Amino acid sequence: MYGSYSRGFWAPTLVENSQSKTLSIQTASDPLDPFQPGVPQSISELTNGNPNLQPERTKNYNIGFQLSPDTTAGFGFDFYKIKINNAIGTGLIQGEVNANNPDGTIAYVNTTHANLGTLTTDGFEVTPIASRLARAWVRSRCQATLPTGSNPL
Repeated sequence: MYGSYSRGFWAPTLVENSQSKTLSIQTASDPLDPFQPGVPQSISELTNGNPNLQPERTKNYNIGFQLSPDTTAGFGFDFYKIKINNAIGTGLIQGEVNANNPDGTIAYVNTTHANLGTLTTDGFEVTPIASRLARAWVRSRCQATLPTGSNPL
């Protein structure tokens, strides 16, 4: 049985916390598009840096166990929980697209990097262990037969 706890720190990158601009693509549905209303499409996103960003801070919890009844088989179970405060991102552009120009045309959506709040995720991982199969696979992949007196390089 094992467990761990850790804390982390992620400072904003130069792109995120400077006056830089980044052009990228997101998918959104434009309800006012004159040609294809409501159909998902690629929309340009101009993302601006934000010098007021705070760093992300994380807390990670992990607990698990591994059972190995013999040398060829086993089973592992691992539970994790990760919490990120001050998560940095831009969010989805669908809300901006819904409030677009009255004629339905969108040149691009202007967004800014921001601290979006708290993100929490948790889950588990199950790992079957079959070391006899792994050894056989590695051994067969490493075997080679060379003629006498040959140089493999």
